[in-house]
Amino acid sequence: WTALTTKLLPALQTHVPQGYRLRMPTEAEWEYACRAGTNSAYHTGTKASSLLAAGWYRANSKRKTQPVGLKQANAWGLYDMHGNVAEVVLDLHDDGYYLNSPQEHPVNQGKGTRRIYRGGGCINTLEQCRSAYRSWAHVENEHEHIGVRFVLERVQE
Repeated sequence: WTALTTKLLPALQTHVPQGYRLRMPTEAEWEYACRAGTNSAYHTGTKASSLLAAGWYRANSKRKTQPVGLKQANAWGLYDMHGNVAEVVLDLHDDGYYLNSPQEHPVNQGKGTRRIYRGGGCINTLEQCRSAYRSWAHVENEHEHIGVRFVLERVQE
């Protein structure tokens, strides 16, 4: 994760149009983008067969990542929000954070060594690829089935 924030993100930032910046999404932003206006388990519906149309997971991926864009995009044109690789978000994991977090923009950026990831991956079960699924990984560990999806944000001047 250190390489992500100290090397990859600054390197990619040099290719972003002036007046914009790249950043990691918050956990809430990630789920909002994944759902794309739906409230079902997957943006394609609630049944296990719904995931077949939307994502790569343990049952159909042979436990290997697949080229992006081969499954159905959500209503906002985002591919692979369910499965393929889980996606790390800005928030850190804290078992009790949401008991006392603000209701508006609840972002846990406190101290900790566990970062939240969302979406499940090609090694996960269909339940672990739901829109609401969340888990965590230690920030110092590398995982070949956890990636990142950046947010392109207009800089407020």
